Amino acid sequence: MMSDFIFKKHKILFLNICENMDTYPQMRCASLYKDINGWEKKKFKFAEHVSGSDMSKWYGEWKKHINEYDTVFIGDGGRGPDIVAYLNKVNPNIRVILYYLDTIFPGHRCEPCNYKGLNCEMYTFDKENAKKYGIPFKHFYYPYMSLNNASQMENVNASISDNDVNDIFFVGQDKDRLAYLLQLKENFIEMGLSCDFHIKRDPHSMYWPWNKKHTFKDGISYDDVIGRIKGCRAILDIVQEGQHGITWRPMEAMCFGKKLITNFTDIINYPFYNPENIFVLGTREINELPSFVSKPLVKVDKSIMDEYVFENWLESFFTE
Repeated sequence: MMSDFIFKKHKILFLNICENMDTYPQMRCASLYKDINGWEKKKFKFAEHVSGSDMSKWYGEWKKHINEYDTVFIGDGGRGPDIVAYLNKVNPNIRVILYYLDTIFPGHRCEPCNYKGLNCEMYTFDKENAKKYGIPFKHFYYPYMSLNNASQMENVNASISDNDVNDIFFVGQDKDRLAYLLQLKENFIEMGLSCDFHIKRDPHSMYWPWNKKHTFKDGISYDDVIGRIKGCRAILDIVQEGQHGITWRPMEAMCFGKKLITNFTDIINYPFYNPENIFVLGTREINELPSFVSKPLVKVDKSIMDEYVFENWLESFFTE
């Protein structure tokens, strides 16, 4: 039962990991750093690259209350080991958990080897990173997945009319995927599938006029993403090369009862995988897509969906 969760006995701080984790009164979400502007921002950027710099002067207001917490979660290593060293010093009894939401690449300041000798635990959403760095794998949760997610999915599906549906929806930043995404979109349209693509341009890349026609300078709000998910039959998920952890796209598909089209081949090893619901590009003939999209969804068992609920995800850190 919800009232029996062990985590409710703990005072928990979340730094740079998600904005909606303060559902319970003993939890707080905060940004690692305060707002930094002007000349101060230049000093901050310089200090980040100088070993031994005191970064704590730029930490947020949370540092004034750090002794009130017994557990702190930090997303993606918190931009470097200085934050863990600070916590170890200021509150030696606090439990520090680093959770990697992004794939770890060699040479990055948040690579696990940089935290050697510090008191912290590490977890990653990426199965290959888990093997490479010898840290536990733990998939992330999905904020819209609730403890009564079965009824939520039914309500969402019931609200959709055929007149409002696009066949395939994609949202995401270019990240060197533009040519592949546009080729897929062309293939889908040739097969008679309607598409709703919102590809955000990379901020420091150059785009020719033709590419600008197919991309957007700005992203869209997540409320808008949810609305467009509700109005599609299938979500397209294209992971970056070298990534071995699921994005939010498969969780969105589960939560809102949608088909999934993905290039993430490892997805067949996840408990929610069902070829009736998930089409893995490169392993099936692409001309099967119209039939795949039009067939009814096979309902995912609630016990599997429950693994991606925030409360169950958080509880796993206190029971294993």
